[in-house]
Amino acid sequence: MRWAATLRGLQMTGYKFGQRVARLWHQTIGLTFKQLLKEKLDAFLQRRLFIPVFKITDQSLKRTIKTLKSYKPKLIDGYAEAFNVIAKYNNKVNGKPIGVDSIMTSAQTLSKTDRDLISTNLDSKVFDKYGSREFSGIAYQCEAHQGYHVVAENYIVEIIKDGKPAKPGEIGEIIITEVVDQDKDQVRRLRIGAKS
Repeated sequence: MRWAATLRGLQMTGYKFGQRVARLWHQTIGLTFKQLLKEKLDAFLQRRLFIPVFKITDQSLKRTIKTLKSYKPKLIDGYAEAFNVIAKYNNKVNGKPIGVDSIMTSAQTLSKTDRDLISTNLDSKVFDKYGSREFSGIAYQCEAHQGYHVVAENYIVEIIKDGKPAKPGEIGEIIITEVVDQDKDQVRRLRIGAKS
């Protein structure tokens, strides 16, 4: 179910299954051997190239841009801050956008300024994903960019304030309930933190 929901979220960007994807990620940090095997199988099935961005240097940025230009992915997904750094570096050094159709950011909220910087300097449509390591992708932006589509068949997402549902615009605590934990076949809940 998670894999299908991820694929649907990626397809909101215009990507279609089977097209090339690049992922700016940590690749293996904190993964068990079993999780690593699943990650590699998933990468193979989705034609996904991993580009590690845990440690960024001028040399690694140059290599990353060269790799992206030669691989020509339809979609790049990864850490929002990595895209910021790559966009700034590419603009300063190359002055020409990389030119990938779509980018999906995660791991932090994008400001409009950051979104515009990435979109302009990489010549891409920018989408955002909300997720967590415990659950994977929880909600995705579509072309409208008017909020997020929650993966409702897998998760119940609530914003709670003082033990009650928050009113629109109120800041509260995010409570995510996974309907079925695929590894343990049970319901589980996670408190994420404050979000408006």
